[in-house]
Amino acid sequence: MAFSIFGEKEFPPDDAGLSMHLKDSMRFWKKIDQDIQKAYPGAEGIWKFPTKAAGWTWTDHSGKRNILYRQPCDGYFRATIVLGERAAEQALSSSLPDGVKSAIKEAKQYMEGRSVPVDVRSGEDADAVMELLRFKMSN
Repeated sequence: MAFSIFGEKEFPPDDAGLSMHLKDSMRFWKKIDQDIQKAYPGAEGIWKFPTKAAGWTWTDHSGKRNILYRQPCDGYFRATIVLGERAAEQALSSSLPDGVKSAIKEAKQYMEGRSVPVDVRSGEDADAVMELLRFKMSN
């Protein structure tokens, strides 16, 4: 079973399905879209189906650099950002919520950095994602 609510490769998400599944969290998805465009003009996003376990994932990128991955779930979405070590250290010493700092500490370490998941259910969660993105993009 895929993590994303959209787990069938043959059925890519559309705006209506995304809105139906995200419910109230759709406004946070749109907020992140707007914040990314404001902070990183020209950034784009695309639906990808990386694996059956992941399901359909929205990938935001700026140029050739992937900056954020979003997986729709039932009533919320998971935003995952890969932080290099310097960005992770800056985030850990910031005023981010304790839950986000715990996610950074517990994140799997890969060659390209730590894969930090944030379940977005509130405006505070969406703000934390954008703060993590600022740390990522400044390093």
